[in-house]
Amino acid sequence: VTDDRIKAIVPLAPCCVEFLGTEGIAGITAPIMVMAGTADQSAPPELNGIPVFENAGSILRTLVLIQDAPHEVYLDIYTGPITRAHDLIKHFSTAFFLAHLKSDTSASMALDATSIDIPEIEYRIANP
Repeated sequence: VTDDRIKAIVPLAPCCVEFLGTEGIAGITAPIMVMAGTADQSAPPELNGIPVFENAGSILRTLVLIQDAPHEVYLDIYTGPITRAHDLIKHFSTAFFLAHLKSDTSASMALDATSIDIPEIEYRIANP
């Protein structure tokens, strides 16, 4: 999992816990923002995304849970009840990459947990 060319990671609905195992997940050292939908039946966040967030070896770990979002929320064909789902996904992933790849201070401020008050989002940051 360690590759010096990878500077930041945003897995969408990760389902790699069984494949990588705890040791493999701990080997993830790049900054990581895990996105998952709380209504995902294909990759339930409590079995996949949350363990990736909690066990990744990176000192910069972020979790974005999209409330009531199914697995297909990331697809262009999604037309579910979360009308701004794609805007939220783009907002958080773009800010994350700008903050960690370009040291963009405005993007970093957009990711400050104290400034995020979005009903559809549960946002967590872990800095061990």
